[in-house]
Parts: sequence; C-alpha cells; structure tokens
Amino acid sequence: MVNVLIYLKTDYDPHRLVEQLLHEGLIAKATIDFDNKSYQMENDEIVVRHYNVLTIQTRSMLFTKLEQFVEQEYESSIPIYSLPITQSNSWFDNYVRNQTKK
Repeated sequence: MVNVLIYLKTDYDPHRLVEQLLHEGLIAKATIDFDNKSYQMENDEIVVRHYNVLTIQTRSMLFTKLEQFVEQEYESSIPIYSLPITQSNSWFDNYVRNQTKK
C-alpha cells in the first residue's frame, strides 16, 4: 500500500479527478488540500506555485496505472509520487484492498 501525492494545478478540478480515480477502482480513499503553496528555486529566484494536493491511498501495484490515467486525462507534467505505508491496522489494510482493483 502507498500514499500517492498528486500536485494538481489549480486550473484543474480536483474533485473530478478523485471521482474518476474512484470509479476506475484505482484508489481507495482521497483527501484534497486546497491552495497549497510550493516554493522552489529557479534561476536564483524563489518561485511560488499554487496547487491542490491530493493525498490518495491505494495499492502500490496500481501506481503506474494511476500515473498513466492522470497523464492521459490531464497532462504528463503533473508531479506525482508515492510514499510506502509500512504499517496500518487490519481495518485500513482490508479497506484499501477491497476498494481497489485486484
């Protein structure tokens, strides 16, 4: 199992993406954090970007399918990464396994 973070540009509707991923069986659960500010250096200047960050729980084996879906429906330059869920209680483990594609 993994947590997947998607940094969705504010031009896109995060609710729509969550609904699409749920209907496709690619995720078990999602939360959305609106107006996240991201800071990074570019050409010796600080650049601030605004995102809606989706934090999603799914099976690790579905990461590639999830990534491909986002690239096809939106664009390939959307930052997406995963963090392993190394421990969880049995309820959550079963929930993720039963809510996603096999």
